Amino acid sequence: MFDEACEQLRREVADFIDPDLHEAYSALFEATEALEYEMDGMFGPDPGYPWRVLKSYAPQRAEQLGKLTSARDDFAGKYRVLVNLLNERELLPHDPPTAPQSAAAPP
Repeated sequence: MFDEACEQLRREVADFIDPDLHEAYSALFEATEALEYEMDGMFGPDPGYPWRVLKSYAPQRAEQLGKLTSARDDFAGKYRVLVNLLNERELLPHDPPTAPQSAAAPP
C-alpha cells in the first residue's frame, strides 16, 4: 500500500508558486523516498506463519529498525509541516470528516 502511495506521489506534478509550500512539499517528497528506501527489504510474517521467530532475524535488524523509525518520524514531521501550511493558507477543505453511519440497531 505504501509503495502505491509513493508511486502516485512520483506521478504528481506539484509546482507550488508559494516558496514555503514548495519547500515543504519538496522536503516531504524527500522524506517519503527515504522512508521507502528504509522499508525496502523489510517484510512481515511469512504466509502460513503468524509471526517470525525474532531470533531468526539478522543481527543488523535492530539497526535497520532504528533507521526505519527515524525515517518514519522524519516523514511524519514533514507531513505535518505541509498540512499546517496548507491549512494556514486555507487550501484544505473546511468540512470536518463525516463519521461512518453505524448500522441500525436491531429492534
